Amino acid sequence: MSSLTAQVQQKIFFSSATFLPSDSSFTVFYAYSIGYNQLVFEKKDESYYAALNISLEILDDKNSLVKRLFDSKQLTVKNYEETNDASKQINGLINFQLPEGKYSIQTIITDLNSKRELKPRPDSVVIKRGKIFQPLVIGKSIECGQTKYPGFINLGGSVPFTDDPIDLIIPILGNGIETIKVAVLNNGEEVYHSEVKDKFVSTLTLELCNEEIIVKTTDKHLKTTNFIVKNINEKLGEGMVQLTVEAGGEKKIFSQYVVWLNKPFSLTNTESAIKSLKYIEDKKAIDKMLDNDEEMYSSILKEYWKKYDPTPSTKFNPLMGEYYGRVDYAAKNFKPIDQPTGINTDRAKTYIKYGKPLKVERYSNGSGKVVETWHYENPGRKFIFVDKEGTGNYILQNG
Repeated sequence: MSSLTAQVQQKIFFSSATFLPSDSSFTVFYAYSIGYNQLVFEKKDESYYAALNISLEILDDKNSLVKRLFDSKQLTVKNYEETNDASKQINGLINFQLPEGKYSIQTIITDLNSKRELKPRPDSVVIKRGKIFQPLVIGKSIECGQTKYPGFINLGGSVPFTDDPIDLIIPILGNGIETIKVAVLNNGEEVYHSEVKDKFVSTLTLELCNEEIIVKTTDKHLKTTNFIVKNINEKLGEGMVQLTVEAGGEKKIFSQYVVWLNKPFSLTNTESAIKSLKYIEDKKAIDKMLDNDEEMYSSILKEYWKKYDPTPSTKFNPLMGEYYGRVDYAAKNFKPIDQPTGINTDRAKTYIKYGKPLKVERYSNGSGKVVETWHYENPGRKFIFVDKEGTGNYILQNG
């Protein structure tokens, strides 16, 4: 994993400043998100409560204060597990007007339960009138009222590594532009080069609806011609992306990153990841994979999983992600008190191979030992584990 990819994955706060032309200036949409697992929750009655304040200071290129803006968020969840869910984020959006110029957006996030302050690296924004504007990264549709709208993906300008369809909307200012040229380099390799004709003319705006950020169109203010690049992520692997857009005699290059959010920790070391195949693969095949230069491990592992990929049209392999997600879960949740990890326990082997059981029964047997019975529906199986030593190392009795 490159150092920049690791930095993006480890970020606990994502922000992006998207600017679009207005009648006499520019509208800046400052989108932010922070994971549930980064907030401090307090229990109130049967729920868990978190709250935070957001403070923005916009400074010009002379370091003079231009604007100061505020936002606040409150969040209530029903169970403790949800407070640690890394896949869920609280989102916010702050809109403001700015003229052309160079700006720095400095953010302070205050967790109201812990009183902790977080000061992420400032966002730099260069607003300059031209034809080509920053592409919007679009994900699944989000229902707002009775209408579905494109969902805006806020990863600080990055593109998520996923098999879910990801589109780009590229706003172009100017009349009579019927086509644009788009080229994409992924880690130095050209993966897309095409003339794009699919478009619509409207004023774009971002709004917050049901705690999700959506892209809406209006007839107010200055309209742009918005070109659509469908399924841009199909051929994108993790790493650097360089997007080149040509329109109306103008050319602009945008540098972004493709990031696997919540990537299983067990995939950060490819040698260990290959060894973790022992639950579904024989030792001879694993030894053959390891009998190569370490620099080849990553490509060998991807090649191994390619034959099991349920979505071969995309670079992302959801089955591989699911498997190593199970490895992570097993290592953390089945750890005996006298071992550093739970990865080699009987419960881990069963969980990694069969996944989460439909039902788990936990009780004491006639000898006072704790027993867990795992039930699976498809295929219909039952596994019985006993904690014989009282250390949390449950031994498989039958299954």
